[in-house]
Amino acid sequence: MEPSQATEVKRLVASSRNSQKVALRGRIVLLAAQGLSDQAIATELGTSRPTVLLWRRRFAEQGVAGLLNDAPKP
Repeated sequence: MEPSQATEVKRLVASSRNSQKVALRGRIVLLAAQGLSDQAIATELGTSRPTVLLWRRRFAEQGVAGLLNDAPKP
């Protein structure tokens, strides 16, 4: 993760304007950048490993913008 991306993700997590969903997504990405395993992140944040994998992939593909929006429902 680039330093500018890390700064932006930290802002998302800290901002009271963002939903808890967005804050969780940011926390996932920040913990991944620290080198934690997917399972360790899931345990730490009280979520599932598939959720961690989803948001790590979305961040890798779309950057910070990928954390802000849910995927369209079919």
